[in-house]
Amino acid sequence: MNEKYIFKKVCEKDLAFFTRQAFKILEPESTYEHNWHVEVVAQNLEAVSSGLIRNLDINIAPRTIKSLLVNVIYPTWVWATEPSHKFISSSYSASLSTYFNLKRRDLIKSRFYQSLWPIRVKEDRDTQTFMENEFNGYFLSTSVGGTITGKGADTLISDDLLNAKDAFSKVARDSTRLWYTQSFYNRLQNKKTGRRINVNQRLHQNDISGLLAEKYDFEKLVIPMQKVEGQVENITGWKDPREIGEFMHPTRYGEVEKQDEYEGLGTYGWSGQMQQSPTPVGGGLIKKEWMRFYEELPTSFDKKILVADLAFKDTARSDFVSYQCWGKLGIYFYLIDLVRGRWNYGNSKANFRIFCDKHPTASLKYIEDKANGPAMISEIQKEIRNIIAWPEKKEFKSLSKVERVLMTQPLFENGLVLLPKNISLVADFQDELLGFTESGSTTGNDDMVDTLTMALIQLKTATRSKFSAG
Repeated sequence: MNEKYIFKKVCEKDLAFFTRQAFKILEPESTYEHNWHVEVVAQNLEAVSSGLIRNLDINIAPRTIKSLLVNVIYPTWVWATEPSHKFISSSYSASLSTYFNLKRRDLIKSRFYQSLWPIRVKEDRDTQTFMENEFNGYFLSTSVGGTITGKGADTLISDDLLNAKDAFSKVARDSTRLWYTQSFYNRLQNKKTGRRINVNQRLHQNDISGLLAEKYDFEKLVIPMQKVEGQVENITGWKDPREIGEFMHPTRYGEVEKQDEYEGLGTYGWSGQMQQSPTPVGGGLIKKEWMRFYEELPTSFDKKILVADLAFKDTARSDFVSYQCWGKLGIYFYLIDLVRGRWNYGNSKANFRIFCDKHPTASLKYIEDKANGPAMISEIQKEIRNIIAWPEKKEFKSLSKVERVLMTQPLFENGLVLLPKNISLVADFQDELLGFTESGSTTGNDDMVDTLTMALIQLKTATRSKFSAG
């Protein structure tokens, strides 16, 4: 029994061992750092291959070779002993799905792989999204929204079906869930023996993992970046080996990296993407201890805009009209001015004109394109320059009020939003903001919160060239 034969058999039996060899082929410019989480994911994938697990949902942080292991290395490992196996894999975008298929091709056609498993890929069945071998096994890559008509699989792999930038978009989440349910989930050739694997970082309670927990029977493997209490073993018998507070891969990610990412993701984002627990925040979405104030306003800003949330009934119970002026200087966001009132259409327009005149250096004026907004936008564009319907970006149109606040949460949490001390409405503004929960407003009004999220999202995401300093 020669060494090559032994090496081949170890590769076929041990996915984690095979992963070490494959990584050298797939990422030759990188140094592979083995870690216990690779062993755990590999063990669970082996359980899928053996039939111990039929449906597996893996929740693990990004940049942990999760996609490379689950979507590239695992399928090629299966082909080593089951070359007739058929896979359909999907990701949130066509380009990402194609990338993974090309990676599989690189590994299959590598000298390492061919020397051990000389599987021939059919020349006329070798494209960027489809690859079939001489045993009629194939890899088919698709993406959310793509068609899979006429093809079935022995194993379905869904890998990050929801783009992180769409986490707060209900439309994107719903369309992804619908596509998975109606177009992807049922593509198994044999419903009794077929297997399904989903892998992703958690982005929202209603992401694909949320759907699987709610509607289907999937075994879960959850590996948080930092060990917390309450972790349970899964069907393979795995238990988290770490002490409470210990990081998954300390040589690559520790407290410094956590604080750096925390600044961008905030509590909700880090809890989901890193800890795999997109749980309700609880209480107000913006905390009182995050409030920051300024006494003196800077003399100029990198960007300065006006935003307006409109309602045109001047009754005691109608919604408020809210106008705000915001400036951005460096990494900080300043609330410069705000007014609100219950006004009819004519007074709303007149007061907005006065507000614009008060802040002539605010180069762009945004009016929310909802309810009565379009009527005023069309009318006032004839009289005032640079009036723009908000949101400009399509992906923001479907955001709920709660999702908009969550997008701004990291800015408050990191002390980047500064409020004035000398404006009478600031106390009401703060009460309204602190009283906004996952269920919406607890104060009965959310107009100033709506206007605030318009401004912060716009200033945070708009390109610099669209603004003049003021």
